[in-house]
Amino acid sequence: MFKLIIDSACDLPQKMIEKLNIDVLPFRIYINEKEYRDGIDINTQEVYDAMRDDKFPRTGQVSPTTFKKTFEKYAKEGTSCLYIAFSSQLSGTFQTGMMMARKVKEQFPNFDINIIDSKCGSTAIGLAVKKAAEMIESGKSKNDIIE
Repeated sequence: MFKLIIDSACDLPQKMIEKLNIDVLPFRIYINEKEYRDGIDINTQEVYDAMRDDKFPRTGQVSPTTFKKTFEKYAKEGTSCLYIAFSSQLSGTFQTGMMMARKVKEQFPNFDINIIDSKCGSTAIGLAVKKAAEMIESGKSKNDIIE
């Protein structure tokens, strides 16, 4: 078995994330220079409310620290991982994930992780992740899913 990791740009409902046992790395959202973690410190409704109040939320990619801590956790456990990233054309998250995976592999050379550029965002990446999770449930291997 392996762990499926995504970022919060996938826009999957929380119930589905829990049901499929997916680890979600939060994008950062800034409102009035205050930082929030998407889906943890702030939800979609609060972002929309801020916009209605003439505040202009900005987003930031998943932090390198978040990647490192998550990857280290699974590396220490010996858990194989598949991270399906938000499009590299829309964010630097894919590149940051690659960089942090290399860093973690320096300490844990046997850490088995694959990182895929989904080349999509929002609902499209959510549908791809849902399909990957269904494939996991049906017993498909990580390589089957990557293909």
